Amino acid sequence: MPTSAPLVPTAATPVGLILRGWHWPLDVLASLLMCTPLLLGVAWADRHGRSGRVRKSRPDRSAQPPK
Repeated sequence: MPTSAPLVPTAATPVGLILRGWHWPLDVLASLLMCTPLLLGVAWADRHGRSGRVRKSRPDRSAQPPK
């Protein structure tokens, strides 16, 4: 589960753009609706890779002793 620290500035950015008058609320909503499927597709492709099978999380290499 991701930490909430990156979510705060990510959520504050569109709010700030609307409040400063640089974007309309519908602009921000449209970008959210267009980017969400794109980012979900990238996340899916990252998990499945070329083989089509779900990859497990990568091993933590810092826990292995040096050779």
